[in-house]
Amino acid sequence: MRAWLKIVRLPNLFTVIGDPLAGFFLACMAAPVSDLWRAGIAAAAALCLYAGGLIGNDVADVLEDSEERPERPIPSGHIARNTAVMASTACAVGGVLLAGVAGKTALVMAGLTQVAIMLYNGWLKRYAIPGAIMMGACRGGSLLIGVSVIHPQAMLNSLVLGAAIGLSVFTAGVTWIAHRETVEERMGLRRWLPCVAWLGVILFFLHVKPTWTFAFPAVGAILLAAYYGWRLRGVPSRAVLGASIGGLIRGLLPMQAAWCACSGREGLIVAAVLLLFWPVSQIVGRRFYAT
Repeated sequence: MRAWLKIVRLPNLFTVIGDPLAGFFLACMAAPVSDLWRAGIAAAAALCLYAGGLIGNDVADVLEDSEERPERPIPSGHIARNTAVMASTACAVGGVLLAGVAGKTALVMAGLTQVAIMLYNGWLKRYAIPGAIMMGACRGGSLLIGVSVIHPQAMLNSLVLGAAIGLSVFTAGVTWIAHRETVEERMGLRRWLPCVAWLGVILFFLHVKPTWTFAFPAVGAILLAAYYGWRLRGVPSRAVLGASIGGLIRGLLPMQAAWCACSGREGLIVAAVLLLFWPVSQIVGRRFYAT
């Protein structure tokens, strides 16, 4: 069980359901709905796709991990490669089918997100910038799964588009930073890309929908991104780099909470839960790696 919790990056799973939930509640402002069960379906579908993508990532990296990270679940023998392939496939199919329960649009959006995951794992992850862009598209697609369970037209809402683009840019920045996580090298200006992404999101949302319920957690998100950007100055050690990447990923939670909080009482409750996930993820991150 510990090997499976490692391969799905347990600390990161706390950040996964926040993407579709944020998309759902942002879309609710454009097309209000009372079927909150759809939000649960979107979250479950995104969780399946994410877990399947991470398992597939380790399958794709098995030769590299055998040399550089032999302690990981597949090269160490704790999980058989064929078993990992079956688990990844089951998660992918299950995630797409779960989304389909909420409607054809959600089915298509989940399918497109799964295609992006496969392109990243099977090809683009070898290249720094294209891989980072595709990983950003995966996270953006996860948010749009939450939007798609409501109504297709909600995807054209300015707040939805702003959140999806900001999330994609932030994730691309973190992925670019993590591209050569086993090598100690100077990060340069790319270490500030996650912070710049959140700054753009904050300025856009405060211009379109200026509310304190959004501003409070959003400021926390940008402060976290700025802190880890500062930690990555110079030539960070592998330990600092790994911890910073994990911290940046967990830093998604306050921004997801900020987006949910824009949508009224139900969104505020979900936002509070997401904020509570942050210290839990932080504690779990001390025992399980996030990258």
